[in-house]
Parts: sequence; structure tokens; C-alpha cells
Amino acid sequence: MSDDVPTGDGDEEEAPPSRTSELLAALVLGVCGLAFAAQASLYGLGEMQQMGPGTFPALLGLALAGISAAIALPALLSPRPDRAAGQPGRAKIAWRPILLVAAAVAAFALTLPAFGLVPASVVTAAIAGLAAERPRVGTVLAASVVAALLTALAFLVMLRLPIPAFRIPS
Repeated sequence: MSDDVPTGDGDEEEAPPSRTSELLAALVLGVCGLAFAAQASLYGLGEMQQMGPGTFPALLGLALAGISAAIALPALLSPRPDRAAGQPGRAKIAWRPILLVAAAVAAFALTLPAFGLVPASVVTAAIAGLAAERPRVGTVLAASVVAALLTALAFLVMLRLPIPAFRIPS
């Protein structure tokens, strides 16, 4: 068999992402992180002895911005051309995962008030799980249930947030 013909057995080497796609991803993460930190700072940061409600979210936003810098620096310093392994042109944008993750966030916002935290978490994780390249129904469902249980444990049991676990819409 020829070396340049894919065999379909999963051994094909994937082309690395282009420099442009890495920089674009870093830019999006950086903007989101800084916007999150700026919004969180409106809640009040407090002091070192008495941290305010915006301290932890602001630190998470700044951490995300730092991660974006860690992605951008190697892309900027990389000697490789702005093309993926001999494929000229722009990097292909994976719209399906982008749209499904955005739909998962929207689904959470819509289902939480109507059905409660656990069903909203299951729906959100299921939709986000479909963003995988080859989602398996059993894996997505199992991950959705585990994510919902961990979400309920964290937010309802440990943090004692006043969010209903289940709600029947009337």
C-alpha cells in the first residue's frame, strides 16, 4: 500500500493547527478571561483578610487570560509557516463543536429556571458531549449523569446554594 494513502485504521498523523488558528484561539480565550475578570471585579474584591464575592471569579478570569498568553507565545515564536502540513489556505473552523457548546450554554440558561439544576446539568452535558468528533450515545449519557451528580454535590450540598435540584414546570 502507498505511504500517502490513508488506511482508515486511525494511524494517520493529524496536521498541527496553523499559527493563525492558535493565535485566534488565544485571542478569544484572552478576551473572555479579561471580560470575566472585569465583570467579577464589579462584585467587589475585598481585602486579603476578608475576600469579597468577586475575588475568586476575577482570579479565574485572570488565569484564563494567562492560559491564553501561554497558547499565544509558542504560536508567535514558532518557526513553522502559517499552513497546516502542506495544506495551503486558511485553517478550517470546526463549527459543529462551537455551535453545540454555545447551544449547551443556552440550554442551561433556559432549563435551569424551568426544571432545576439536575435536569439542566444533564441537558447541558449531553448537548456539549455531542460536540465530540465521534460521540457515543452511551458515553454521552453516562458523562451527563455523572456531571449532573457532581454539579448537584458541589452546588447544592457543599455550597448550599438555594437552587432547586428539580422543578416541575406549572
